[in-house]
Amino acid sequence: MTIQGLAYMNQCLEDLGIPYEYMMWTGDLQDPYFVGEYSEIQTDNEDGLIESDFILTGTTKQTYLELEQIKEQIRNYFTCDGLTDIMENGWGIAVSYETAFPVPSIEEGVSRINITLRVKEWKGE
Repeated sequence: MTIQGLAYMNQCLEDLGIPYEYMMWTGDLQDPYFVGEYSEIQTDNEDGLIESDFILTGTTKQTYLELEQIKEQIRNYFTCDGLTDIMENGWGIAVSYETAFPVPSIEEGVSRINITLRVKEWKGE
């Protein structure tokens, strides 16, 4: 995933009003909050496509339903068909909703969810 792709994801989540930081929450604690990371997918093509799974982990001390409502907001924004755009650097980006699942927590009263988005980036000609 490129730096421009990470910046794009940050802007999308900011536009949605979702408290988000990359890799680790460092600001004043908010409830709920989301932390993102990515995992690149190996490709056999030589077309310049960079494909990654972008994983959002949401945490709250409110009810799990709070996280489910945010998941639906993210699903509706990115949809299964994907959101496409041209980034400031001229590269194309496509982001689509993939999956979500609850994450067990050992902390009493804390609920978590993982949401996976598929991100494809490519250099335009």
